[in-house]
Amino acid sequence: MSIEWNEQVACSFDPNDKQVTPIGFGTYGAIPLETTTLQYTVRFQNTGTAVAHTVEVTDTLSALLDASSIHLIGFSHTPTNIHYDPGEVLVVRFQGINLPDSASDMPGSTGFFTFTIDLVPTAGHLDEIHNAANIYFDLNPCHHQHGAEHLGGLCMWEPEVLLAAVDQLFVPDGISFQWFLDGVAIPNGTDPVLDVPDPGIYSALVTSVHGCVAMTEPYEHVVTGSEEQDGLRVIVAPNPFNSDASLFTNRPLGQDHRIDLFDAQGRTVDQLRGNGTLRNDLDCRNLAAGRYVLRITEPTGERFSIAVGIVR
Repeated sequence: MSIEWNEQVACSFDPNDKQVTPIGFGTYGAIPLETTTLQYTVRFQNTGTAVAHTVEVTDTLSALLDASSIHLIGFSHTPTNIHYDPGEVLVVRFQGINLPDSASDMPGSTGFFTFTIDLVPTAGHLDEIHNAANIYFDLNPCHHQHGAEHLGGLCMWEPEVLLAAVDQLFVPDGISFQWFLDGVAIPNGTDPVLDVPDPGIYSALVTSVHGCVAMTEPYEHVVTGSEEQDGLRVIVAPNPFNSDASLFTNRPLGQDHRIDLFDAQGRTVDQLRGNGTLRNDLDCRNLAAGRYVLRITEPTGERFSIAVGIVR
């Protein structure tokens, strides 16, 4: 079995190297969370002054890779021996390859092999996968190639929205951002700081330096109509709750009071009207566990909010 290697080279490169797919994201080389298999390609070239009769590659694999899952999927020359030594070392030998030197035959002086390997199930968040390949041409000293990429694993990333000024929010950590208002993406809302002149529920989809992506907890920005108006005191009990809870207020909520429940993306997941008493019961048995914002809108348009949690 052999395959063609098609890749555009736009700069100088080491002809003896090791490459991985997926290559990883950002400075830390974080790979997608759903990744279960990596694909490696080891390339070699005879840069000496005579034919290389034998090429041997020893590839020291990370303990986070399952050696039993190794599958050779392509090569430039048929290997004469492939085996796995104790100590997580894959050995691929090309006996009698007779690889010409690069000065006399540049295209013919190169070779490669490609294999896939699975990640072990126990690989965790930001575990580092270090691999090193040694390439030997006959009895010459080896070309030592190495690479490292970070495994995304379980992305323990919880960005937070903070108040920077009266009408300004910001997220203190992250490398890319997308802000949302009431669940709708804000055009050009891609900076860590956001001006918020309008009331509503704000959240941000944030990417960390490790390539982890997560939505912030919703942030309720309220513009009050009158500072002299007595505030509405709100309690939800129990909080967090499993399926049922009660909303208690210091004055009755009537039919002209709207009660909205928003999820972490700012979407309305429940809505009801006041029942004319100090207690309004909430039925959330059909909602998923998570963090929510409960917002009460007065007939005057003034809003009051409280964060609530649902557990299962």
